[in-house]
Amino acid sequence: MNIISLPEVLLGTNDTELKGVMFYHHIGHNSNYRSKITFNANCIALLLVGKKYILARDQQLHYDNKSCLLFKAGNYLSTEISSDGKPYHSLLIFFSDTVLDECKHKYSHLLNSQNSQILEEPYLFIPSDEYVENFKTSSINALKKDTFSQSMQVLKFEEIMLYLLEQHGRAVVDFFDHSLAYDIKYFKKIVEANILNNISIEELGFLCAMSKSTFKRRFAEVYGKSPGQWQLEKRLDHSAFLLNVKKRNPSEVYEEVGFQNLSSFIQSFKKQFGLTPKQYQLN
Repeated sequence: MNIISLPEVLLGTNDTELKGVMFYHHIGHNSNYRSKITFNANCIALLLVGKKYILARDQQLHYDNKSCLLFKAGNYLSTEISSDGKPYHSLLIFFSDTVLDECKHKYSHLLNSQNSQILEEPYLFIPSDEYVENFKTSSINALKKDTFSQSMQVLKFEEIMLYLLEQHGRAVVDFFDHSLAYDIKYFKKIVEANILNNISIEELGFLCAMSKSTFKRRFAEVYGKSPGQWQLEKRLDHSAFLLNVKKRNPSEVYEEVGFQNLSSFIQSFKKQFGLTPKQYQLN
């Protein structure tokens, strides 16, 4: 799975430093296809059509066109889902730290009246409303014209930031002041939050901002065993809980804990516990 670096892919450049503001109308074509996304700039994502499923570090998120999402620069696993056969559409607004700082300086009188907050989450979720919906429409219409200059895009960015600031407080700008940390605490949070998610070792490493080899080496240092072995043991432990406490049938459990078929689940379960899933339930 290739890594999609944004906004560089959209700009057609390898330059990873966005100088100002970039509005982009994204139309998806591969629904239900998970992608590795690296945001190299701050981003406001406004859905127009469809839904999106995001794995952001140790958190899972589903959102649709009734919400506004703010993303910090970082790594995400993203799945776009079309709606009623219609392609996925979103409005993406990328902006540099410099533009954000200028905006904060311009509206400092609003910020000074509120206490600063430390927000270390990878995204900030804000419900949409009539104003945001009108902003989406006017932005999409502006993008259709050649006259939507960089200066106009900066003004349009200031418009949405000012509105969000007035409605939701300085958390909107404070959110971007704290970059994502990938220390041992968050390494373990990412790993353990994704035990039952059907993602690969390579994708786990991506969420931790590491190559596959670096991730496996760090994992062995932290947990004392390989990622595959540890993940298998944890999934089988959870299946034992579902079988014994929740009284679920083996045929209902195997997919939930990440196995492709029932026979491989039974074989792995017996190897770890010395009993088949059905025998384990009876005992």
